[in-house]
Amino acid sequence: MSNPITFPEASPESLGIPSTAIERYLDHVRDKNLAINSLMILRHGKLAAAGWWAPYAPDLVHAAHSLTKSFTSTAIGLMIHEGRIGLHDRVADLFPLDMPDHPSENLLKMDLWHLLTMTCGHETEPMPVGSENFTRAFLAHPVVRDPGTHYLYNSLASYMLTVLVYEKTGMNLLDYLRPRVLDPIGIGEVFCLTCPRGIENGGGGMYIRTEDIARMAQLYLQKGRHDGVQLIPEAWIDEASTWQVSTANHPAGDGDHTSGFGYHIWRCIPPDVYRFAGANGQFGIVMPTKDAVAAITSSSWDTAGITEGFWDIVLPSMTDAPLPEDPAAAGRLRDRLSRLRLAWTPARRDPAGESRLEGVEWVWPKNTFRFSLQRGAPSGAGVACTRIVFSGNRATMEYEEEGNNGRLLLGMDGNPVENPYMYAGHTFPVLATGAWTEDGAFVVDMRSILNVAHRKMVMRPDGDRVRIRIESTPNTDGLTNPPPLEFTAAARTGV
Repeated sequence: MSNPITFPEASPESLGIPSTAIERYLDHVRDKNLAINSLMILRHGKLAAAGWWAPYAPDLVHAAHSLTKSFTSTAIGLMIHEGRIGLHDRVADLFPLDMPDHPSENLLKMDLWHLLTMTCGHETEPMPVGSENFTRAFLAHPVVRDPGTHYLYNSLASYMLTVLVYEKTGMNLLDYLRPRVLDPIGIGEVFCLTCPRGIENGGGGMYIRTEDIARMAQLYLQKGRHDGVQLIPEAWIDEASTWQVSTANHPAGDGDHTSGFGYHIWRCIPPDVYRFAGANGQFGIVMPTKDAVAAITSSSWDTAGITEGFWDIVLPSMTDAPLPEDPAAAGRLRDRLSRLRLAWTPARRDPAGESRLEGVEWVWPKNTFRFSLQRGAPSGAGVACTRIVFSGNRATMEYEEEGNNGRLLLGMDGNPVENPYMYAGHTFPVLATGAWTEDGAFVVDMRSILNVAHRKMVMRPDGDRVRIRIESTPNTDGLTNPPPLEFTAAARTGV
């Protein structure tokens, strides 16, 4: 039984990082409104700085989104090392039972390397909409180009890799990785969402703690070796993390997204840096020439601002030798990191406004909104009606959604109230507050803290109507910044 990877604390200066540089990066995060949820900076295996923006906390898992893909490719590397599969095995031979009746020549050329590098030959990204069997949906998608000639971001290709783990080992992704990597380095609580067939979504379904992201990044920095044991073959880490294909055509267009791709691992603007990366700013950053690692979770649309600020501020400040101690700067940094908080709508009561909303049932138009983790509501589903009751320092929003009754508890004193929501077989706490603005709007402020979803519902009563504006930050339903939802709900006699 190996010892877990741990990160003893040390002053930033002793690790060759000025405390003032980390403070400047925190200024950058604040000034650019980057919505970072957690940050860990490590060098020489020691912790220089760590902070969580409350209510996010060290013991909470966080949606990894596509950072999951780097764990998936790690499993594939181990399977190749164990002789279960080969890097250039044809997809047609790996998934014979799910192949279409008349496969195209390009599909027959596709192999495992193409899945790992997302050069499968698709013109558009495959989506499993309406299918119970995602594998068949992937294989049925037209392979327009010669595999290996065109990079296209492809989460279903990543899912195919987890299907491969499942079919070749009889285990899901995390069960396969648990004795080989996760347990030896001390990765604890982690889970992964699954497809309708119960196969874990290795393209983006994992939930993991920030420190465990750092552990995996540190293991890669150590070339896969920990506590005297080679957990991941060094040759695989070198190959997976190196530039394999160009991503110059990536639609994001920023330098990190266009710096190249390995085996589900991204190259970065600094030529000696690579990263595990997930939507909305989930990062495990490996800086080999600096012997450094960073782990970041976020709820941000501006992921380039997160990493490029790090390249511009923190990375160049790292020196080869320790710096003179700076107790004053280190103390300011520690204090600042201990006081990080996400902003909620300021608490404010409005007795007249509350009397206008109290007990009134508001009937919503169809196809508008769901209180669950997705933003939209397809096929005319979603919230049908809502009703608010105020009591002391709390309010309760009762609602009917897709034939089910639910309620959302709101803290009216500025302290969010936790609400348990079930999604995909897991409980996700949603924290919520209610507050009035000076211009007479009632704001319901909601955060799903294991995810990246933050929503504000702004309600403006106007006689027997209420105008509603729902502002969303990242969520599981989309990767681009959506416009607010705006509509009007009508009143009917309350209970």
